[in-house]
Amino acid sequence: MPNDAEALRALAEVYQEDDRLTDAMLLQRRAVALDPNAVGGYLQLMTRLQLMRDYKAAQRVLEQAARLDSVSTSIPVYRALLELAATGNFERVNELAEAIDDTETRIGFVYYRGDLDEAIRLLRQSPEWSVSNHGEAA
Repeated sequence: MPNDAEALRALAEVYQEDDRLTDAMLLQRRAVALDPNAVGGYLQLMTRLQLMRDYKAAQRVLEQAARLDSVSTSIPVYRALLELAATGNFERVNELAEAIDDTETRIGFVYYRGDLDEAIRLLRQSPEWSVSNHGEAA
């Protein structure tokens, strides 16, 4: 078994694609242990735990990632997605989505949750948006 975090993460991806979630999660834990400052490793581990429906462990891992990178625009997205998977509480998910301060990320998130009208509204509020470079919305 390799002792390189990147190789372990890649192998974990292969295992996940083969529906070997427990093996993928164990490899991802080893990768995090080898490279404990890689926020992406924690987020990948959180995602695997979420897929395994171990939401409490996923939440703990997500908070570890947040402590490492308090300014990441990804952390609020992962919080909202984890909340959605764990509870299905759309009201709470929407509250968490308000913490997404990166406009492009927030547009992507509201689009992902199926709120096309809100995505268009946010896009139109973006300083870079104009009809000439994005077309007319229906």
